[in-house]
Amino acid sequence: MIYLNIETLIGENFGMNSKTYNFSKRLINIDSSHRCPLECPKCQRQAIRSRGYKVPGRDMPWNDFIKVAKFFKRGLIFCGQISDPIFNPLMIDKLKYCYEHKIPIILNTAASQKPIEWYKKAFEANPIALWIIGIDGLPKDSHKYRINQDGPKLFKVMKIGAKMGLRIRWQYIVFNYNENNIEEARQLAKDNGIQFDVIHSGRWGTKDTYKPKNPNYYLNSKRDEFYKDYKIALEQALKNEKN
Repeated sequence: MIYLNIETLIGENFGMNSKTYNFSKRLINIDSSHRCPLECPKCQRQAIRSRGYKVPGRDMPWNDFIKVAKFFKRGLIFCGQISDPIFNPLMIDKLKYCYEHKIPIILNTAASQKPIEWYKKAFEANPIALWIIGIDGLPKDSHKYRINQDGPKLFKVMKIGAKMGLRIRWQYIVFNYNENNIEEARQLAKDNGIQFDVIHSGRWGTKDTYKPKNPNYYLNSKRDEFYKDYKIALEQALKNEKN
């Protein structure tokens, strides 16, 4: 059994001075499980599985969660890198604990496999949590990237949360199948009291079937201009330094 050690987590055991860096005043991201039923092609899970390996990890135990929650004062982010946080069996308890102890919390999710009633209980457990929910495209189309996701069901969950007074943010990553639906989705979010956040990705290959056709919709679309401007600025800074 591996036990979480805060001193190791913040680097004290490796010579970092906690008084100098004061990690307790930072947010921390927690990958609280190792499970996710989605098969998003660019997810780290798929890279691991494609090599024939089992996705590593375990459910974060309650005692480890308490250690982290008590140490990091600014709050917790549950955003899985190889999992979806809703599959930690203690997630509702963790939401409730954070609410009762006034710990800010952000929860990122894209899976839709929990029952509607589970989401309602989760919303009730912490009515001030921020939920960032990934639906990439109109709800009916999101499964094209979020493989195994029920987009219409998840959008229903978002509407329920918004009606209950929670902060619900729709995270919309732009792909070629949804780049022409951004404004329609934005209006759909507005009509239902949901925040809307457009995300431009940079995870593109040369023959990527998901890559947007519009170069303004991916991060490296102006890479050449960026490096050109950076080179000019660097040369000017070096020249000023000599003078």
